[in-house]
Amino acid sequence: MSEAQEKAMITLDGVEYVVEDLPDNAKYCLQQLEDIEGQARQARVRLDQLAMSEKGFIAQLKVEVDAEEVAE
Repeated sequence: MSEAQEKAMITLDGVEYVVEDLPDNAKYCLQQLEDIEGQARQARVRLDQLAMSEKGFIAQLKVEVDAEEVAE
């Protein structure tokens, strides 16, 4: 196998393992961890979106309140 085709490795507690040599249950756990990491990334993105939306609505609320005070 050439260097360009190196096997995927993981490091667990300081020990390196070849992914394809892991037991099926270990591969399943690894797949679950990868999925969880992806979900966590998506959750952080969604939280960022919500935080920005909140800031926008706060800014708009201030505009609306200020407009009401001017109209009085």
